[in-house]
Amino acid sequence: MEPAMESDATTTELEERKELEEAAGATGATSTPGDANAATGSESAGDFSEEQLHVFAGHQKGNYPLYADDKPAGGVNYEYLDHTADVQLHSWGPTLKDSFESVVQAMFDYMTDIRCVESTINHDVSVEGDDMKSLLFNFLDEWLFVFSAEPFFIPREVKITEFDTKKFKIQSTGIGEYFDLVKHPQGTEVKAITYSNMQIHEDKDTNDVYVIIDI
Repeated sequence: MEPAMESDATTTELEERKELEEAAGATGATSTPGDANAATGSESAGDFSEEQLHVFAGHQKGNYPLYADDKPAGGVNYEYLDHTADVQLHSWGPTLKDSFESVVQAMFDYMTDIRCVESTINHDVSVEGDDMKSLLFNFLDEWLFVFSAEPFFIPREVKITEFDTKKFKIQSTGIGEYFDLVKHPQGTEVKAITYSNMQIHEDKDTNDVYVIIDI
């Protein structure tokens, strides 16, 4: 009877492997958005690791790997407000620096579930502006560029290390990883940052920031 049991176990394992490969192959998914085959979807399921296949199978069921905890780093100090054809980001915090950090986090959380982003790589961004609104615009725009260009870095959180409101300069560090279509759920694409109805309320205890993004 032992040889039969071993055969049954092997058959089950092969069947599970086949199901995973078929699930991955049916969508033409690729490992990263920068892959040369991404546009054609020509990559085969055999190019995925066993771990990637299991993660992908979890995606099919609506499950994604969460890292550290089930909440974005630093808590949630932002929300999304309806706006004609676009969306308005609203962030707040005990200081204006906190609100700037939260609004960029809100932007990335709109593009994917940042709870699924692992904190493994650091990336620095420095920007300048002519006033506070242009500083905020450039801050968000530069981080959007970092995500949109290779190697498609997406932060779980962004920390401002220097916040100069007199010379209008920001130095910041994002902690995250490279975006992976197999690993990270796809949200809504952010096409551009806008100046439309941009608001920075330094006179309030909550330091509210409002930014409309083009989606």
